[in-house]
Amino acid sequence: TSGDGTTLAILEKKFLSRLGRSRWTIDAPPDQRAVAWALEESLSRALLRKIAGKFKRHCQTNIRILHHGSPVGTIIRRPESPGVFDLLELSPSATLDRRVAVALATLVFGSEP
Repeated sequence: TSGDGTTLAILEKKFLSRLGRSRWTIDAPPDQRAVAWALEESLSRALLRKIAGKFKRHCQTNIRILHHGSPVGTIIRRPESPGVFDLLELSPSATLDRRVAVALATLVFGSEP
């Protein structure tokens, strides 16, 4: 929600996504369902993350953010270069509300190893 109490979006993670790739659905209320998604890179990397990601940083997966079917950003959890991880990258032309993207990244960083 925004500072004045207006609902910006509803972030939802399906229970079954814990078995494979984590997938978040972003609904922009009140009338737009599933306008954006965030999902892990691949199933194999997701399974590796579930086994060893808590112990080895390079086993983490990055998460792609799609808005209306086109890629708008990435949540970077795996270090690709020294010191570059736990980062939210959004395209300058992204139409997804940046407050919603920050809330999503906060949930991802806080809830998943």
